[in-house]
Amino acid sequence: MAKAKRKPSKRKAKAVTFTPAEQRFIDEMIVEPNATRAYRLAHPECTYATARTEGSKYLANPNIKNEIQAARNAQRARTQVEADAVIEVARQMTFSDLLHLFEDDGVTPRPIGKVPPETRRMIASVKVAKITVEKSVDREGWHDVTTTTTSQIVEYKLWPKPKGLDKLWAHLGLTQEITPLESLLLALPPELSQQVREALAGPLHPAGGSTHTGSRTAGGSPSVRA
Repeated sequence: MAKAKRKPSKRKAKAVTFTPAEQRFIDEMIVEPNATRAYRLAHPECTYATARTEGSKYLANPNIKNEIQAARNAQRARTQVEADAVIEVARQMTFSDLLHLFEDDGVTPRPIGKVPPETRRMIASVKVAKITVEKSVDREGWHDVTTTTTSQIVEYKLWPKPKGLDKLWAHLGLTQEITPLESLLLALPPELSQQVREALAGPLHPAGGSTHTGSRTAGGSPSVRA
């Protein structure tokens, strides 16, 4: 008699919860991807050295790391800022020709409307001067004076550095902070690195109560067991 096939059980993924300090760390990493800064804001009482070390541990936690990435993706979708658009703005600002700010003589500033759009992105402010010209005309004993006032651009001030663009690069993940702990994990063999990450992702225990024990293999290299 044929056995009835068992239907595969559908298990719901267990929701990941974070402590208030971990959530604050995640929120601050969205604002600015600096683990040390984020940890100090989540734990105001800690020292800079502690924040640097513990912030690296937070980033090595897969749950925290995934939550930060998910939040960034959601934020990016809301703002509709694409990496390609940011790169294009950076390209325009980097390769714009300053000669486009001047007339053909290379000295007289062009009116802002005649400056190409990609070059206008470099302009932080414009200084405009009012020029008054008086013209005197004698007509049959009468002395007429005509006064004409015009506005002329005399100075363009350029952005010293696109700070807002730098923040967008960081927001889109085009720049990434490599913490000391992450550098160490990347230097380890992949299998050992994964074991360390899993150990760091587990619950913290008080001194003497840790469930993680260290051992050494026959070759003398350290290993981590859960």
